[in-house]
Amino acid sequence: MGTLQEMKKLQLSVDNYISDTLSYISTVQGFLDKESEWFRKRKEEMNKMKDIGKKAKNMTIKLSIRMKKLEKQLSAVVKDVISGLKEQQPFLEALEMLAVTSPFVFDERVCWFPTGNTVTDVISFIYAAKMSRGFLVYFKEDTENNFQPILLNVEILVSELQAMIGYSQDICEIMKKRCKDMVFQRWNSGIQHTCPQLYIHLSPDTVNMMSNHVNNLSKIWANEDFRLAFMFGNEENCLKFIDLLNQQKPKILGSLAEMEACAVQLDKMKKGADISSVAGSTVGVGAGVVSIVGLALAPVTLGASTILTVIGGVLGAVSGVSSVTTGITQFGINSREKNKFKEICNGFLEDLKPVLECLAEVMIIKDLSVETDAEKTASKWEDHAKKVRIIATGVSSLYKVIDIAVDCSKAAKSTDAAFDLADIGTKVARKAISSPLRGFFLVSGAAFIGLDLVSITMNSISLANGSKSDISKAIRGHMDFWKIRLDAWEQIVDSLLRGKQDFQESKTILGKPFYPEL
Repeated sequence: MGTLQEMKKLQLSVDNYISDTLSYISTVQGFLDKESEWFRKRKEEMNKMKDIGKKAKNMTIKLSIRMKKLEKQLSAVVKDVISGLKEQQPFLEALEMLAVTSPFVFDERVCWFPTGNTVTDVISFIYAAKMSRGFLVYFKEDTENNFQPILLNVEILVSELQAMIGYSQDICEIMKKRCKDMVFQRWNSGIQHTCPQLYIHLSPDTVNMMSNHVNNLSKIWANEDFRLAFMFGNEENCLKFIDLLNQQKPKILGSLAEMEACAVQLDKMKKGADISSVAGSTVGVGAGVVSIVGLALAPVTLGASTILTVIGGVLGAVSGVSSVTTGITQFGINSREKNKFKEICNGFLEDLKPVLECLAEVMIIKDLSVETDAEKTASKWEDHAKKVRIIATGVSSLYKVIDIAVDCSKAAKSTDAAFDLADIGTKVARKAISSPLRGFFLVSGAAFIGLDLVSITMNSISLANGSKSDISKAIRGHMDFWKIRLDAWEQIVDSLLRGKQDFQESKTILGKPFYPEL
C-alpha cells in the first residue's frame, strides 16, 4: 500500500487535471453561449469591408484625401476584426487543450461532479473537441497578421474574414451538436472530483505508475508542438505537409519574384509617364500663355500679334502629342504586363494547389470511431470535406481580385486627378463655343493652363513620392498577403518537426487506460 503522502499527492494531481478540463469546457461553452452575437459582429464587419471596397473601386477621382478617409475607415474595421479574433482565442485554445485530453481519466465509478453533470457529458465534450481539431489548423496560420488595413487588399480581407467565419461556424456546429443542453461551471482547482477510497487500496507501484501517467498527460497539454501535430491527425499527414512545403516553397518564391518584376516594370512606366506628363504640361503652359497674349493684343496690334497665337498652337500641339504618346505607350505596357501577370498567377496557383489540398485533407474528419451514429456523421462530414476542398482549390477566386486590379490598366489615366480634371476642362470648352471666338480662345486657353498646372503639380508629387502605380501597389499587396501565409506555414513546419519526434509516444499515452482494474 502506498504512503498517505503519495496517495494525497496523486489524488491532488488527478483532481487538478479534472478541474482544468472542466475549466476548458466552461471556456468553450462560454463562447458558444454568445456565438450568435460574435458572428453578427463579424458579418457586419465583412459588409463594411465590402462597402469600403465598392466605394474605392467606384471612385473616379482618386484624390489622396478621399483615399485616406477610406483607409481610416478600413483601419477601424480591421481593428474590430482583430479584437474579435482575440476574443475568440481563449475558446480556440481551450478546444485545443480538450482535443489532447485523456477521456480515460473520467470514470463514472470514481468521478463525481457537484453540479449534476455526468462523466458521459465530459467525455462527449472531449470527443467533440477532438472532431474539431482539423479546423483548428486554419487558426494556426497567423490569421491576425492576415488582416492588414491595406485598401487595395480589401477583397482579400473580405475573403479571409469569410473563411474565418466559415471555419468558426463549423467548429461551433460540431460542439453544439455533440454537447447540446450540457451546462458546465468553472471550479476552483483543488476541489475533489474522485473518491478518496480509491487511493487507499492502491499499491506503491500503482500509485507511482498513475502519478507518472497524470504528469505525462499534463506535459502533453503543455507541449504546443505535439498539440499541432495532433491536429494534423497522424504522423503521415505531418510528413506530407512538411515534404510538400519544402518542394513547393522554391516555386512559390520564384512566382512571387516574377510578380515583383512585373510591379517594378509598372512603376518604371509610371515614373516615365509622370516625367513625360510634367514636361508636356510645361510646354502646354507656355503654349497657353503665348496664345492668350497673342489674342489679347490683337485689337491693339491690328492682327500683327496673331503670329503669337500660331506659335502657341504649335507648342500646344507638341504638348498634346506628348500626352497622347505617353498614354498610348503606358496603355500598351500595362496591357502586356497584365497578360504576363495572369500567366504568373496561373503558375502560382498550381504551385500552391498541392499545399492547400494537403491542408484540406487535414481538415476532413476521418476518425469517427467515437460516434454512435457513425454512418450519419460520415455523411455529414463528407459535406464538410467538399466544402473544405472548394475553399482550398477556390483560392483562385482571390486572384480575380488581382485580375480586377490589373484591369485598371485599361483606365490607368483615370487614376490621375489631372486626367479626370481634363474632362472638366472639356466641358468648360464646350460651354465657351457659344461665346465670341476671341473670348472662347482666351477662356479655354486660361482653363487649360490651369489644367496643365494641376497636371504638373500632381505628377510632380507622384515623382517625389516614387511614382508607384496603383496596379503595382495592388500586386505588392497580394504578394505581402501570401508572404505572411508562407511564413506561417514555415512556422507550422518547424513546429511539426519538433512535435513528430515524440508523436507516437504521446498519442499512446492519450489512448492508455488511466485507472487500474477496479
